[in-house]
Amino acid sequence: MRKSVLLLGTIIVALLAGCVSVGYNGRPGPPTGLIATEGVSIRAMDNSFELVSGEVFSTPFFGNTAGVGMNSVGADMISYYQIALDQMNARRVRVTTPWLDEPLYGILLFSNLYYGGSGPATRSYQITVPENYVRAAVGGRISVVYETYPHDPPKDSFGETFECKSWVLWLSDVPL
Repeated sequence: MRKSVLLLGTIIVALLAGCVSVGYNGRPGPPTGLIATEGVSIRAMDNSFELVSGEVFSTPFFGNTAGVGMNSVGADMISYYQIALDQMNARRVRVTTPWLDEPLYGILLFSNLYYGGSGPATRSYQITVPENYVRAAVGGRISVVYETYPHDPPKDSFGETFECKSWVLWLSDVPL
């Protein structure tokens, strides 16, 4: 009897640990994506992956955006890059664009998806890097681009409206 209780307890802990890896975001993000902006490439600083515009990629990693406030409407997204690195499994990258001679530094996050999320951004990541965001990232400034998807219900448990981010890319011409 005692062994079966111990075994049952171990199984329950293992199941709960499996849930924690996805968190209350719910489920892993899309398995594939595409950089839709022509002439853009994103390479991991550790060379573990490279994403090139026009080529479908397998999502190289996932992070969890739940519980830190980043999905709140009106969140100051620029200030979240360090939290994304420390707590959400984001990765340091270099971003080559057709508008600058030198690659930008970046932080890239592919998010797990909230249950209740819907729309194209929940089926495939589509990364766009507009020229105006690239130009806004020079002179030591930080620019951030991301894609959101609708969620039902549109409010969190505290009644605050939120917008789920499927991916986020912070950019700067100085290391972040």
